[in-house]
Amino acid sequence: MRRTVTTPVVRWGVDDENGDNPSGKPGVMEFDVTIEITPETSAVMYDRNMEGSPGSPASADVVAANCTSLWFDDEDKRKPTKEERLAFNDWFFLWLARRPSENRALQRLAFELTADAF
Repeated sequence: MRRTVTTPVVRWGVDDENGDNPSGKPGVMEFDVTIEITPETSAVMYDRNMEGSPGSPASADVVAANCTSLWFDDEDKRKPTKEERLAFNDWFFLWLARRPSENRALQRLAFELTADAF
């Protein structure tokens, strides 16, 4: 069984210039993101049962996102309401899925933060 490590919470900003977020307005959103890291496992030719394992690469998966602030072009920076927070939390995962480079950047940061854990 592969063990996982959860990163410290990572603060991640999203600059949505087009207003594709739940508010429909351009702005900046900040999220506290939690990422789980599963380390690489080496291939094993034969274990004590005379079976083997192909091994697997390390992985990093965003498991939680919590919207902590909203800053729209037409208003001051503020905390989201409960309803906004829930909507933006869900939206973050859609936003991340459409931006592989952002996902890779979060993964790199997670590996850096947990480098000493393995």
